[in-house]
Amino acid sequence: MLIVLGACTPDPADPARIRERFADEAAPFEADDHAVAAPGVLLADPEFDPFAHELAFATRNHELWVGGWDPVTGVLDPPDGRGTLVDTNVVPFGVLLNGPEWAQGPDGGEVVYARWNGEAYVLMRAWRTSGGWATGPVDGIPVRVGSIGSQERGDPDPRIVFLDLAADAVSWSHLDGRPGGVLESGVDGVPLRTPRFTLGDHTLTWAAPVDGVPQVHHFDPDTGALEVLTDGPEGVSSPWMWVAPEYGERLFLATRGPVEAPVALDVYRRFHGRWTVILTLWPPADLPFVLSPEPWISGGRSLLVFQASADDGLGAASQLWVASATPEGGELRRVDAAPDGVPSDPEWVDLAGGAAVFYSNQTAAGVSPRLTTTGLP
Repeated sequence: MLIVLGACTPDPADPARIRERFADEAAPFEADDHAVAAPGVLLADPEFDPFAHELAFATRNHELWVGGWDPVTGVLDPPDGRGTLVDTNVVPFGVLLNGPEWAQGPDGGEVVYARWNGEAYVLMRAWRTSGGWATGPVDGIPVRVGSIGSQERGDPDPRIVFLDLAADAVSWSHLDGRPGGVLESGVDGVPLRTPRFTLGDHTLTWAAPVDGVPQVHHFDPDTGALEVLTDGPEGVSSPWMWVAPEYGERLFLATRGPVEAPVALDVYRRFHGRWTVILTLWPPADLPFVLSPEPWISGGRSLLVFQASADDGLGAASQLWVASATPEGGELRRVDAAPDGVPSDPEWVDLAGGAAVFYSNQTAAGVSPRLTTTGLP
């Protein structure tokens, strides 16, 4: 079932009309930005479990490791992040889309990842046991990669979304291997943007063309309902939905403009059955592209982080910015402060002192993890 509910310009009768914030007008902020790994330790694309204070990553030697991080400082434990060797022959980041990712289940976080079994790539899951970690296939079906897990803490029925190379489709399934269905087919090997699970439920959002223009799609795997939420001529990308505690309802963010050059970050809320932009964030004029936007809920507030970049390629000059994600909040601030390097791939966590962001910092030596505070609850 497909329902098209387009976005529109703000209704003047709505109390929360569009508000704009400009990075070039933001006040300076002094963040506590520090390395979290031992000097010389390089980690590409570590993924952080915000609830169990753990990280997972795959090495270039195709090993899957899980380690811990300090809930006060974010410092890795052990200092190189290699706490437990969980599996081998694992597909790392950059080979076939993403590397290992977390999925939240009834017993905490599990790691979902792709593994080469000697004949084909298969989806795997790793979970905690009383003696450490155990692994097993999700469904045993070959040539499935790029998995991302749902993020509802304690979820009794977690889901994953993945790229099915044999079917040339983006699909979803239950983490326990029960089949789900196809979200988008004919993706020519790479989806327009990886679907993301809503923070707070099982629904999914992603960008896909409608009459040649990328628009936000929303799918509920429990009911099978599919909606197209936007209809703007500029197109959108990188959508991500969450259940906002401020309103007790869903909001979503999406970058505006061509997929290869998004120029602004919009937040949408549903009014009178239509999705309406209620907030627009503009990056610095000299870093006009908005990359890697991600929402978070902390202290009863909706927050977001994004990378402002000189272009859409890896390694371009960049900054990390955080903001409150509703019009009622006023924050927009830069939070990266490494002495050198290019920050990217921000991920939210909550520390004892408030919301913070892990990120990857690329220097001439390689990529290493850092953490920065945000001054937000």
